[in-house]
Amino acid sequence: MMSGYVNDLGFILRGFQKVTLGDGSTQYFDMYVGSVIWDGQVRQVEIHVAETDSLIGMGLMEDCKLEIDVRPGSEVKITALPTMPTTA
Repeated sequence: MMSGYVNDLGFILRGFQKVTLGDGSTQYFDMYVGSVIWDGQVRQVEIHVAETDSLIGMGLMEDCKLEIDVRPGSEVKITALPTMPTTA
């Protein structure tokens, strides 16, 4: 997330964190903490500041289905998966 948004939303700086990017490289980013509403639920999250397009962490997509049409301007869909029954 870009620093302007992080500041506007009042997230709290916690330090720096080493992050592995999709291409396998690593970089250090400012790491903030805060709350977001995801799929109707409040979740505590870590937010890394990068002056680039926003990325979503895989942790937020747990129990979700991700569909991507890999073409410029195409859709990305994230939908909740049905709850799995628990075993006793």
